[in-house]
Amino acid sequence: MGSRPSCRIRAFFDTGDIQISDAAFYRKNGITIYRDFPVTKVDFRRRRLHGPSGNVVGFDQLLIATGSTVRRLKVPGSNRPEILYLRQIKDSRAIQAQIKRGKRVVVIGSGFIGMEVTSVLASKGVRTTMVFPDDRVWKRLFT
Repeated sequence: MGSRPSCRIRAFFDTGDIQISDAAFYRKNGITIYRDFPVTKVDFRRRRLHGPSGNVVGFDQLLIATGSTVRRLKVPGSNRPEILYLRQIKDSRAIQAQIKRGKRVVVIGSGFIGMEVTSVLASKGVRTTMVFPDDRVWKRLFT
């Protein structure tokens, strides 16, 4: 613990709004953040990512984490405006716009995103309840 990793990690985000930690954390752990860097080409032979303005970033290993599709509720009333889903930045902004200190929110799901949303809401003084089908969070990850 406390030692620097032997490799550098580079993360590509469309906006700084989704960073979980502050800039010091990323610097300390050898993580370089590239914002507004849409990847236009991947050169697997040379191990390089190309951006639209000619920027090139090299890599040793490449992890492509493009997200997933949101699972929508299939119950009567699930199309009501106070039911919000989180999968994109615009969804995050819609949730932030609805946050009212002291109000109550229910988060359905206990995966990484559900845990993060619950943590952020609670830190803003929102009374938050999590609902999920298992007997504990992250059951599939931890024994």
